[in-house]
Amino acid sequence: MCFHPEDVAMHSGHCRVVTVEELRQALLATDPETDSKHSDIILRWAFDISSSEPLDNAYVRPLDAVLARLQFGNICRTGRKP
Repeated sequence: MCFHPEDVAMHSGHCRVVTVEELRQALLATDPETDSKHSDIILRWAFDISSSEPLDNAYVRPLDAVLARLQFGNICRTGRKP
């Protein structure tokens, strides 16, 4: 695994659920070099949203479920880990 969910969790605060925008902000804080295309792919995977559906904050998922999907997905960082 190239992308560590623990890094994202650290930037997600102590919430039990997460929205698309909250996860987007956590991803950008974790890997600032991620472009919007790559972050959209990650968000769609994490929230299990098909490419035909819009990415918006209507999607709210338990943080544990989102982190589990990130952990087992083939998701890599864009930039180097500090």
